[in-house]
Amino acid sequence: MKTIVNLFLLLGLFVTGTVQAQRISPKKSIRLNTTQKLSIKTPTQDCKETLRINLQGGRVQTPQHTPTNKVKFWSSNGHFFIRAVKPIKEGDFIWAKFYMKPGYPAADVTGLKVAYSVQPRSAANKRYCYISQTRIAQGASPNIGTVRLDDPKNLYGSGVHSATPFGGKFACGNDYKTIALKLVMQPGDLIVIKGLRVSFDCPSTTPSIVCPVNLPDPLLKYGGSQISGNYVRHKIPVSNWNAYPGLLFAAAPYLPACGTNANSSRTWVDIYDENNNRIYGFCALGNPSNLQNLWFAVKKGEQPPYRVRIVMRDRACGVVYTSNWISIPQT
Repeated sequence: MKTIVNLFLLLGLFVTGTVQAQRISPKKSIRLNTTQKLSIKTPTQDCKETLRINLQGGRVQTPQHTPTNKVKFWSSNGHFFIRAVKPIKEGDFIWAKFYMKPGYPAADVTGLKVAYSVQPRSAANKRYCYISQTRIAQGASPNIGTVRLDDPKNLYGSGVHSATPFGGKFACGNDYKTIALKLVMQPGDLIVIKGLRVSFDCPSTTPSIVCPVNLPDPLLKYGGSQISGNYVRHKIPVSNWNAYPGLLFAAAPYLPACGTNANSSRTWVDIYDENNNRIYGFCALGNPSNLQNLWFAVKKGEQPPYRVRIVMRDRACGVVYTSNWISIPQT
């Protein structure tokens, strides 16, 4: 019992130590806007060298950025499929496009890697089925701005192609990146984009704040209950925990501490009841897999909340992820 009481006293530190998320100004550098001195044991621990683009948001468009009836396209199992239904010539400028929203990555982009598979309908089509250009444009909205990477190498068959910006590296900020692959195809041909990875620099003196985009909200489920002393612990794991990158839960000494823990996670998780009262929280999960171990406790004989949800707050980027509500069995 004494152990349990001490546990809840410690949790009180977390309740009183909650802070507001700090936003990064996109017009500034990747340095965190804080009055605290930036100190970090591993300067690049919050920085990824590559970013895998979510292909589910891809589309195929004309030079006027409108849909085209020359292809059918769809996403499945993390790949982007393009099937030609009408001929696409080199001069048609039909593009497969993927967008990077503002803020990710907040570092200098240095290249693009394309994993692909080109599958002509027949041997006769092989000569006229390929990706003829790789491009990244930078601007205030999708499809608009300066072309920073423009690689005219034809991509046949299957493989992986790496391209670098022709004008040197360029910085992300309060803008969009449009990744575009120009298509040449004949009816029946299939091109599969298996992966797009953008590479970028990691500074060596201050932590790089990388702000993910297109991450899903957490999917909460009820995992049962167990008795722990005079308390009943209710388990509420996140089923899609593996959708979140590890950098979200890395130690963040450059952010306000959680009570006496100066190395708490970049992302904190709070649990709320049906009246939006915060009932519990986690500020040092360490990695996404620990989202499978979320729980809250009530005293024996007391009614638990009728339903709960969680809110994940990425304190570095000021982004909030809110889960679904789940029902809690009543005693």
